Formats: sequence, structure tokens, C-alpha cells
Amino acid sequence: MPKKQIIKLSQNSVDFGDEMLGLYLGVWDNTDGTTIPAPYSGDEFISIIEGVGESVNDIPWQETSDGHRKKVLYQNHNQTFTAGIWQSKGFNTSLMSFSYNEFIMIKQGKLICTDDLGVEHKINAGEALFIPQGVRCSWLAQGKITLHFVQIKLVNSPLPV
Repeated sequence: MPKKQIIKLSQNSVDFGDEMLGLYLGVWDNTDGTTIPAPYSGDEFISIIEGVGESVNDIPWQETSDGHRKKVLYQNHNQTFTAGIWQSKGFNTSLMSFSYNEFIMIKQGKLICTDDLGVEHKINAGEALFIPQGVRCSWLAQGKITLHFVQIKLVNSPLPV
């Protein structure tokens, strides 16, 4: 099993892979094209960094219990895979433990994620990171931030110590 740490993703590579979980993450570029909806064997999240994409659903924004906004764009039938957009005017959290795996692509603003060893990971617009389940970290965003996220909750998976 891969080491539990914050991973800043780089373009055109698989930066995290866990064959046992069937979970692989990376950032790729692509050319123009059209995809026709069809059955797919797994869940996949795609975020457009540059260019144009078209969505057929107009999903409303929801206010979160802690004063931010989000749109849940997709959630699978057992709620273990959730993808969406999240916005805030800025925030600062204390150290917290992630109870799920989370991929984050910053669309606007900057996020500083500090792990439990005090290492700061600065993520700017157009960059991505992955936080494995069980990682402890705090977040800081000064000013408006918009991010795309995917949360992957592993069923019956104990948190690492």
C-alpha cells in the first residue's frame, strides 16, 4: 500500500496508484473530441483546465453547514464516489484527519495544505493534489477559492493509525 501523504500531482503521469483499491490518479492533456454517453465499468472524474466543455445538467449551488458553497455534480449509487465544485471566500482549518480519499483541482485561488509534520504544500490555480484517506492536515485559503473535488470513500476500510 502506498505511503499515506499529501501528493501534488504533475501533468501526464499517474502520481498515485493502489492496485488493491483499484484507485489511480493522474493529470493528462487531451485533444479536441466528443464523447457519447455509454455504460462505463468504473467511476471517473474529468476536470477541464483549459478549453471548453458542455454539460447537459444545470445543478444548483448548495450552502454547506460551515458557510461555503458546493455543487455535487455526480455521486454513484452507494455514495462512495462523489464529484463536484466547491467555493469559499477564504478559510483556515485546524489539523483534521481525512476519512476518505480526496482529489482536488484548484480552478481559482491558492490553497496551502499543511501536513501533521508541518510541511506546507502550496497549490495554485491549475494545479492538483491528492490526499489519501487517513492523512492529517490543515488548510488555509486567503481570498476566493474555487476547486473541483472527488471524494472516494472506501467501504469497510479501517483508517490507518
